[in-house]
Amino acid sequence: ISGFPAEKAGLKPKDIIAEIDGSSAYDLSISEAVAKIRGPKGTQVKLNIIRNGEQKPFTITRDQITVPSVTSKTLDGNIGYLRISRFSEDTVSLSKKAADDFKAAGVKGIVLDMRSAPGGLLDASVSVSGLWLTEGKTVLSERRGGKVIRTYKSQGPATLAGIRTVVLIDEGSASASEVTAGALKDNKRAVTLGMKSF
Repeated sequence: ISGFPAEKAGLKPKDIIAEIDGSSAYDLSISEAVAKIRGPKGTQVKLNIIRNGEQKPFTITRDQITVPSVTSKTLDGNIGYLRISRFSEDTVSLSKKAADDFKAAGVKGIVLDMRSAPGGLLDASVSVSGLWLTEGKTVLSERRGGKVIRTYKSQGPATLAGIRTVVLIDEGSASASEVTAGALKDNKRAVTLGMKSF
């Protein structure tokens, strides 16, 4: 995460954690690795990382990490940039505020950046999709055995309907990010660019 301990120490996406404080990470699940890496603010953890086939040692000073799931800004006065890093409790309210700001600024286009957003709350994804989709559009259909068992529909307010939109995704975009990207693409409200999602 930009500006936080791992990035400050020099870690990069796709680094492979080989050791945590001198112990092999080979057999650890994600939750076990996270439990070993996390600790009190101000303490340090030593990681041995494999990057491009080479091992590198890193020492990270732990800190409190509180990051809003959404950031936004207006570029060149007429392009709205909305970055969703994950779909959590604050995503809908922050996205709605950004959409209102974009509308007030009269933006001509929007970049929705969901690169490396691992997903999160499905309801948040449905609500965010509703910023572009008018009420009643299909966001997601759950199927089991070829039969639709539940359909999630947009509820608006479609604040951004009619504004040209590009969705950025990559191989780290998963779950709720894929739902939002797919809903906007399938309803012909956005073009997706980047790499194949997770």
